[in-house]
Amino acid sequence: MKLSQIVAFKNLLDDMTPLETMAVAHDKLAPLLHTVKVNSVQFENLTDRLDQTYHKILSDLDEFDQTIESIKTELTQLITQLEHPYYNDSLQLYDQMTAYESSEYILGRTLILDDSVKDFITARIQHYGDWQYPGMIIRPGHENWINYLVSCDPLYLVDQNLELLEPSILRFNDQYQRRLRSYAIQESLDHAILPRLPDDQFGFCLVYNFFNFKPISIIKQYLTELYNKLKPGGTIAFTFNDCDKRGAVELVERNFICYTPGREVMSHIESLGFNVRQKFKISAACTWIEIQKPGQLTTLRGGQTLAKLVYKDGDSMYTEEQQREIRQHAASLGIGIPAVVNQIPITQLVKLIKQRTEE
Repeated sequence: MKLSQIVAFKNLLDDMTPLETMAVAHDKLAPLLHTVKVNSVQFENLTDRLDQTYHKILSDLDEFDQTIESIKTELTQLITQLEHPYYNDSLQLYDQMTAYESSEYILGRTLILDDSVKDFITARIQHYGDWQYPGMIIRPGHENWINYLVSCDPLYLVDQNLELLEPSILRFNDQYQRRLRSYAIQESLDHAILPRLPDDQFGFCLVYNFFNFKPISIIKQYLTELYNKLKPGGTIAFTFNDCDKRGAVELVERNFICYTPGREVMSHIESLGFNVRQKFKISAACTWIEIQKPGQLTTLRGGQTLAKLVYKDGDSMYTEEQQREIRQHAASLGIGIPAVVNQIPITQLVKLIKQRTEE
């Protein structure tokens, strides 16, 4: 039997439990038993028999629930026994991908998401775009998420070579390109991956569709190093192939991705001391997680309003004429090409304009 089949069975039981059948039965049967006991019309032998049957039902249902939980425990142990070759095969697959995949091929890999999931991720990323803190995107690729983080000051773009960063950089004009900080990194278990990036500086780091193609050991090393790069209160948002789910394990068995169980990822997150802010299943195989470094995110940066414009919170607070004026002002400051500026929420543009005018 394939590991994916066992994981599917475990997923099915997880979705159906906890049953709490004893509690449900108590809620349904206890009022009936009470009504019989307190009624003036009594059939003593039958009432006693009903009471005994009631307690036996609760006992049997409790045993049923415990047996289901025991089956789930046995399944977890069986998965642990069978997954060792999956880890080894994943390391070999990772070595092959590192050696032979071209930049064009890597950039062509995308996640297929429902519109509702895209809206969720967009809202989450917009939440972290803040000019008061440096931001980082590992493998920005062809995705549009960078548009919601241009207000981060500065914004670091990181990947395994600079060619992989070109699609995200070239969408902006020359002035803003010079503001971006691009870094090529070399992955290894023998040395630090992010030694050139500053420690204790970042308010937010986005790692989208990147860990999806990394073995568990590399993911753990990234998370360990990123913990040190974040300011207290800083957040990492990332996706990965959650091999606690059948869909992800099936991809592993087809040699598409590495074996990365969610329980292993979560265990490492907890060991580092992160707090989990969000965990959301975005597909049958992939999970989105936001983790926060303990502490309060603070900054010494101040802010100022723009002359002739009174900025308020919320796009709806601005008239169409004011929004048009803000977008024109942003374009004149070189924030981005018009197509990009028009996609950025007004509140995010206001933050970026404030940051530019302070320099």
